[in-house]
Amino acid sequence: MKKRVLLLSTLVALTGVTQAQTWSFSDEATIGDAIQMFVVDSNAVNYSASTGSAQTWDYSQLGGYTSNDKVIDVLDASASQYASSFPSSALNMIIPGYMEMFYTANASEKQGQGFVLNIDGVGEAIIEFNTNNQHLMNYPMSLGSSLNDAFEGTLEIMGNPSPASGETWVEADGTGTLLLANSTSHTDVIRVKTIDTIYTSITVGVPMPVTIAREQYDYYKSGTSTFPLFSHSRFDVISAVYNVSFGVVLSSVNPSATVGIQDTKISETTFNIFPNPSNGNFTVSLPSTEDARIQIIDAVGNIVKTILPVSTETVVSLATEANGVYFVKASANGDSKTMKLIVRN
Repeated sequence: MKKRVLLLSTLVALTGVTQAQTWSFSDEATIGDAIQMFVVDSNAVNYSASTGSAQTWDYSQLGGYTSNDKVIDVLDASASQYASSFPSSALNMIIPGYMEMFYTANASEKQGQGFVLNIDGVGEAIIEFNTNNQHLMNYPMSLGSSLNDAFEGTLEIMGNPSPASGETWVEADGTGTLLLANSTSHTDVIRVKTIDTIYTSITVGVPMPVTIAREQYDYYKSGTSTFPLFSHSRFDVISAVYNVSFGVVLSSVNPSATVGIQDTKISETTFNIFPNPSNGNFTVSLPSTEDARIQIIDAVGNIVKTILPVSTETVVSLATEANGVYFVKASANGDSKTMKLIVRN
């Protein structure tokens, strides 16, 4: 009898861990939910290489910005000032001064109809996936869950709408412990990585191709919060005459240390690939060659090529590889970034 009780207790404990390391529709924020988040150092590393189970993501030493908390709300999309742009959306998540996301969710999936983004030096961009929604998540998400999806619609900058299309990759890429400021530790956390790329063209005298790429890491804990406990996001806007990187790093814990005045720009030379889409020949830009490595990974996870670069501008050729989606994983000086590449020979 004692052995049976012990076995039952063990199974219950293991089941609890499994449930805690998933993210389901029932965990999601609903209309009226809100959380106070704190903007922390925008140059924080994203731990993109820390994947798999039993990870520890240590953000305990990050400083925050003075008087720069943000209340993130989930509201009824029909009440938004942008409601006419997103008529099929049910939910509107607002990160003040940065982004508004419009989406729907049900027991099996989350679908995005678009978002409004504040681009430094440009202003407001309204991105509508009104032809083909963006698939954001399948429920439940557990370690290894992933999806790849194409979306299509319009992008409006400075009152000028243009056709836009793109692809997204979402993966629950890690589980483990999240360390935040003030000795705050969260175990049984699941991290969801989102990488998406939007292709469009804006007219400034002449049409100019523009690529907007996002890389975001959200750390969730079921039963603790209906919002991520920590979120690290970054956007790269790339064109022939205008390139900017900006992002926001949000923590559910207010750090005691400060890092000065908030600036969403990424302060140093950053990882980049161009041109994208590519005919198979492209350049990878790195902030440094110290401990630098470039890996090219195909859509099913096979490593196609590994390069140890000796220059911050490294030319790579995939001209003999098949057309399609590849991921360029670049690392240097303790930081790394995974970027999506489209090859069209």
